[in-house]
Amino acid sequence: MNCINNSTNCISCNNSVRLLSDNTCKCIGATYDTGISCNSCLSTCQTCINGTACLTCLDNSLRTINNQSLCVCITKYHDQNGTQLICLPCHYSCKTCRNSISCDTCNPLRVTSSGFCLCIERYYDDGTN
Repeated sequence: MNCINNSTNCISCNNSVRLLSDNTCKCIGATYDTGISCNSCLSTCQTCINGTACLTCLDNSLRTINNQSLCVCITKYHDQNGTQLICLPCHYSCKTCRNSISCDTCNPLRVTSSGFCLCIERYYDDGTN
């Protein structure tokens, strides 16, 4: 960085992970400022506070931020094989799941039984709900 007296009075940035904005060299992309360098955010973050807390999730990733500042798959989706890179749909009967077969919670009018969501009494499975 080419700064005068402090890091908020810069005229240029000397590396490719910082961008000059309002006389300050700011970290770009999915990185955060450690005060010394720009470090990578978690792979699911668009922006982050540090290496473990997201501010926003990657665009079009089917993710939302949970109460632990992690980008998790939205309801009715799960991480592909725990890779946290791709969110895949749960089985149609699940509200939440950990994989495409087993449900954690069920859609309305269904109950969980050994990881499956079964229709409540007097209802039938139409293969879509």
